[in-house]
Amino acid sequence: MKDRKNRLFLILGGFFITNTILAEFIGVKIFSIERTLGFAPQPLDILGFELPFNLTAGVLIWPIVFIMTDIINEYYGRKGVRILSLMAAGLILYAFVMVFLAVKLVPADFWITINTKNGIPDMNLAFRYIFGQGNW
Repeated sequence: MKDRKNRLFLILGGFFITNTILAEFIGVKIFSIERTLGFAPQPLDILGFELPFNLTAGVLIWPIVFIMTDIINEYYGRKGVRILSLMAAGLILYAFVMVFLAVKLVPADFWITINTKNGIPDMNLAFRYIFGQGNW
């Protein structure tokens, strides 16, 4: 790892792949951009349907991924971007398989009700709903 070019590729690649995986996982949350910014919602009227301006939380990270793609392409060309894109897709698939398996695990008895006092009567159900969403 003494070569600066290889070290930079490793750093940029790690940041790129981390952001793609994070975007996939946080992307299941839908949020109101207006309420987040402190405004009253202003639904868009399209063909007689009122549509609120809601976004996936993935919009926070995907722009970074696209910028990283441009930076990597600038320094390492299409081949570098292709390698990292394929790695990212493979690791996203791996992450979803691991989450799928984790959701299927039988929980410990104490863990199910551990947060009842905090308003979460079934931790396993909460875990399944939060992490299981991304699998579809």
